[in-house]
Amino acid sequence: MIPIAIVPAMKVAMDSTNSNASTDGYCGGVSCAVEIGDAIAAVSGRWAIQVLEGIHFSGGASRFRALQRRIGAISSKELSRQLGTLVAHGVVERVAHSPANISYQLTDSGRGLMRHMQALGEWARSMHRLTFPR
Repeated sequence: MIPIAIVPAMKVAMDSTNSNASTDGYCGGVSCAVEIGDAIAAVSGRWAIQVLEGIHFSGGASRFRALQRRIGAISSKELSRQLGTLVAHGVVERVAHSPANISYQLTDSGRGLMRHMQALGEWARSMHRLTFPR
């Protein structure tokens, strides 16, 4: 989980109707911090990022076992729990083609999240290089 101390430093895209937005694009009010906290909670599970990437890089929808093979060391119980959490947060959709044919795909919100995850990944790599120079 990301420490709450870094949340105020995170730059977010602000909607022009948000009265808490400051002119420099940073979170300026309590409600924005709550929204960021909720967004972080949606992807803070031990396997959440790997599950999202597994679905994203599968080219669309992914079935449970295929997703489990793609991720690797995750148990069926943990994958099921993590998928349920991501579905509850609205970033993954469970699609039942038939009772025996279930797939998972990113929602519009999940696809938007993946675009932001790329930027967060770039920031994380730069922070890692600063924190752990070779």
